[in-house]
Amino acid sequence: MTRRAMIAILALIYAAVVLPVPAANAACGADGCPPVRIAGVDHALAGLVPAFLEAWAADAGATLRREGRLLTLTAPLGPQAYDLAQPAAGDGIALLLAGRADLVLSNRAIAPEEAEILLPGGREALRANGLERVVALDPMAVVAAPRVGVRVLPQEALTGLLSGQLATWDALGGQSLPVLPI
Repeated sequence: MTRRAMIAILALIYAAVVLPVPAANAACGADGCPPVRIAGVDHALAGLVPAFLEAWAADAGATLRREGRLLTLTAPLGPQAYDLAQPAAGDGIALLLAGRADLVLSNRAIAPEEAEILLPGGREALRANGLERVVALDPMAVVAAPRVGVRVLPQEALTGLLSGQLATWDALGGQSLPVLPI
């Protein structure tokens, strides 16, 4: 499990459990509120989301019951169910666009055309209304083997290395050895 996924899951649990939902957005009837439909990547929904909900429930003095993909949290304010929907193609955003998910844990950014479907004004409107949160970015480490003879890689050299414009290390003051990006 990557640190990025762990942070995203924590943010999802925070959004699903702790943040208040405006009353105008709640569609609760006499039988309570419908399940919050959470879609996302398989490994997060299968193990980590339930584990974090269990830990939160224990800390808050609540109980958590699991029946298949449905988790029901019973807390002092009443029960709330969470339906963990695993999309067939691994893309929770597609379920959100189809109206079959309420929250999405995605390992990709929402595309501009998808954001426009969700809310006029696109990504800017989503962010301005607190409906999209980027919780992590993929870190990247660039390491050169000592034998290539390059001690410092300036940021502007990375584009040339990764694009193939720089084919050998001697362009950066190193040995005449081929650049082999992995």
